[in-house]
Amino acid sequence: MIDDDLDAEMEQLYRERGINPELTLLDVRTGKTATYSRWSSAAKRFLAFGWIETTPSNPEFVEKWHAELRDQVVAEWKEAESKRGRNYHDHEQPWPIFADYETWCDENGIPPLPADEATVVRWMLTRSAEGRMNECQSSLYAGVIQSFHCLTQHPPTHLAMEVRKSYHRALDFAARCLREERHAVHDLKRLSPAKALEMFPQGVVPRRFEDVAA
Repeated sequence: MIDDDLDAEMEQLYRERGINPELTLLDVRTGKTATYSRWSSAAKRFLAFGWIETTPSNPEFVEKWHAELRDQVVAEWKEAESKRGRNYHDHEQPWPIFADYETWCDENGIPPLPADEATVVRWMLTRSAEGRMNECQSSLYAGVIQSFHCLTQHPPTHLAMEVRKSYHRALDFAARCLREERHAVHDLKRLSPAKALEMFPQGVVPRRFEDVAA
């Protein structure tokens, strides 16, 4: 939906400056989106009511919007970190984890922010299959991505919890299939991440094993 408060001259001026003349706004209560002219009273009103800007409906500006969101989030995170006065253990450092997630997203043509459950699960399963992450680190990895994602103000706020559940379900379902394929029990943990990626290539993991083959 685009509101009626349009101005062709204003729209052209914004485009010439490389600014999206439209705002795609998300109502966080309902999950619905609507598109408005950036200068419209309707856009200002909904922003005041708590709606947030999300991925532009106009594909011309999508890449730039994601880049600007990433820069904004990283800047906010670094500022917050500088005030924490907390020392992390080497294996807990958030930045290398997030940087690796960004690299993987870039290699797969996926915007890292706002993050979504399926993307984070795919990344974690990939790194597990490569031996670069183990099951015990799942809470740390999911938590780091949630820390950055929450700064975008986009739902879900419980991303890490849902990612952990999906990640462990994927491994459990994969191990069950491997047992049915007669693999040795001591090989299940090593083979499960790769099998999970084979079973759930998009990172979407059903809640019940019975739904895997459905």
